[in-house]
Amino acid sequence: MSKPYETVGTRRQPDITFVGDVMVGRFVEASIHRRGLIPSAKSVAALLEGKGVGNLECPLHDAGPATLSKPDGGPNLHASAAMAAWLKEAGFDALCLANNHMMDCGTAGLASTVTALRDAGIQFFGAGDNYRQAIAPAIMEISGRRIALVGFGNGPAAGRKTAGVAPLRTQAVLDALGDLSCDIDATIVMLHGGIEYLQYPESWMSELAHDALLAGADMVLCGHSHCLRGLKREGEKSIYFGLGDFAMDTAEPQLQKHHLERTALTRLDYEISQPRMCLQSIAVDARLCPRHRLDVSHRPIVVGEDFLPRLPDARQEQQWLVDFDRLCQAVNDGDSVEMKQALQIEAAYSRMYGSGRRPVDYLTMPLRLRPRHIKKLIRRLASMGLPTGGVC
Repeated sequence: MSKPYETVGTRRQPDITFVGDVMVGRFVEASIHRRGLIPSAKSVAALLEGKGVGNLECPLHDAGPATLSKPDGGPNLHASAAMAAWLKEAGFDALCLANNHMMDCGTAGLASTVTALRDAGIQFFGAGDNYRQAIAPAIMEISGRRIALVGFGNGPAAGRKTAGVAPLRTQAVLDALGDLSCDIDATIVMLHGGIEYLQYPESWMSELAHDALLAGADMVLCGHSHCLRGLKREGEKSIYFGLGDFAMDTAEPQLQKHHLERTALTRLDYEISQPRMCLQSIAVDARLCPRHRLDVSHRPIVVGEDFLPRLPDARQEQQWLVDFDRLCQAVNDGDSVEMKQALQIEAAYSRMYGSGRRPVDYLTMPLRLRPRHIKKLIRRLASMGLPTGGVC
């Protein structure tokens, strides 16, 4: 008997292939130039069997950010505007801009990104000069069928008259889906946020994903965790709780060391026990079927030493399958130890930093965490019977 999260039936040529976070600056951009623009782009395009859609995790802005780091110590990212042409050559037809790095170069960076993508012939969604633009969909037309793509992220939110990303809130999702015309054949929602390196979805992420399905979405795809999370089927609809990094340098040793030192889980003495998590990714293939339905399947992808995606070898594929099965089992079992631990972590964060901050990126708190805060949180976790290590 097949499991509820497994791909069933014969896999067919997809119309669209969805992948996770794509950051073409820093070490990734250097690697692309070393391998050559065309050869590196063709190797990526070979992985995108349908029209490619991913999350662009950096602005395309030649001037770069005003500062290299955010006030909390996190990096400000960017890539050159010329990388838009590479993204097109690599097979991307649409990119989500709703994430915590899209505004790293301010409104100028967003404007530069929009111009570069338009010039390259790549559609975009999830950010704009104002709220209505940010929640507006990208419409892809495939063989006379229309697919709507909308995205919501944890970056600086667009306002009524201010630029930013579509906010990661239920009302924004409802506004966006409510605005869609009736001639849409399928709707895909991308969500970007949560606790980085936590391999199980937060309760608010699950609730938001289910809200999107109830509001009419056919599939929900989540990102930002830098690792795979599980898959849940809801009838003919699907929620992928974490696509992982498709092309990103998170696994670069020095960057990873700095990143993990800043990560809240590590600062509280949790151990990131599976460093391979940042090297595992997933390609989600969707094919339009009759009756406004999507036929969805997925494939394992890994990040190579050059920080670019590739197909896994036999050993990597077997490990990927084992890991993904473990994650899916936990997500589909509400009473699993892993989900209970994730819920306890989320609850502790919520009590300490306020329930209203649930959709906020909780990656780092170096300026807010004081010794008394850490002791207080550890006492709370201990009182709930949660171990102080090995959660991830």
